[in-house]
Amino acid sequence: MRRSLSAATLLLLLPAMAGAGQSREALYTVLAAHDCSIAPGRVADVFSPQGFTPEFVRSTLTELMLDGTASQNAAGVLSLPISLCPPEKPVPSPRDEVIARFRDNGCSFSNDDVPELLSSLDLSDAQLRAIVYPLHDAGDLTVSGHVATLSPALCGATTD
Repeated sequence: MRRSLSAATLLLLLPAMAGAGQSREALYTVLAAHDCSIAPGRVADVFSPQGFTPEFVRSTLTELMLDGTASQNAAGVLSLPISLCPPEKPVPSPRDEVIARFRDNGCSFSNDDVPELLSSLDLSDAQLRAIVYPLHDAGDLTVSGHVATLSPALCGATTD
């Protein structure tokens, strides 16, 4: 029950925003952290908390398979070639963009700050939930009253 209340509070603080940060290069950057390959059963666990929609991931990976860019072994593990993964320049995922907005605002914001801080992200409600719930559950995002605060570890803050 406590998680539901906290999650509801998070959603009030972070109103629905409509897919930014979803690019092939951002997906390749996330995939690079997994040795440029992904098993079918791991797709949702890897990409959802990064803020990618299932539709974007499915269409991107399917297109890579159909055009012969990606390969798939007998176990169904999809691999990208080194020409794509890792990308020459890492590209932030939607999750990275949300965390960057927190950092830009001193690692916390109130519900009054949300429209200005997050309007450029253009995230759907589902994307936002997929990003914020794991952050909250891991203790990397706390909510007190109407203020959400990023943990010092993610914020990059030092403690004395």
